[in-house]
Order: sequence, then C-alpha cells, then structure tokens
Amino acid sequence: MSTNSLPDFLTVTQAAAVMGIGRTSAYALARRAADFGEGPFPAIRLGKQLRIPRHKLEALSGGPITIPTDDDNTFAPTSHDAPDPTTNTDQPPTTNNVDDTPTNVQQPTLPFTE
Repeated sequence: MSTNSLPDFLTVTQAAAVMGIGRTSAYALARRAADFGEGPFPAIRLGKQLRIPRHKLEALSGGPITIPTDDDNTFAPTSHDAPDPTTNTDQPPTTNNVDDTPTNVQQPTLPFTE
C-alpha cells in the first residue's frame, strides 16, 4: 500500500501495526496523548473515536509508512511458538488413579479446630 493511498487519519489498530506494537499498548498511548497531551504518540479525538494523523506518524517514524497486511510475514516467532524440548511426546501422560491413594491414613488435627 503506497503512502498516497493511505487515509489521512489511521485507526489506533492500524497505527499499532505500523509501529510494531500491540493493540492494547497503542490504545493506552493514544488515550494518554489525546486526553492529557502526554507522550510521543500523535493521537487525537474525533468525537469518541481515537485517530492518528498519518503525517504525524510519518514524522515520528522518520519517513513514509505502510500498513502491514495479514499476508506479510513480518512477525518473528516467539519462544512460546516452539515446542518444549523437555516434554516427552513419545508416551501418553500419566494419571493419578484413585486406587493409588491410601484411604486409611489418619489426618492430623488442625490447631484452630480444637
């Protein structure tokens, strides 16, 4: 998507994708900027909507921006995406059967119940 075809005002979700940050963090930064004028995130309110002016986002990023699409493979896998090498997948997990637990064991009395 070229810069000319981008809207003048981006949604917070679009701006988050451009900046490479999460949606929740982007909304927190946008609310802080729009409501209190704090922080570097260039957000404004249009009624109840939060919008980010494209030209200010381009100034913040230092050049023209593009919005990543779902087709882009720009996200690197994280450590939780890889299988755990310590997990044994050759055997089914063991279960604790009721028959394995002794039922005639006397429980100690708790001090606050006496």
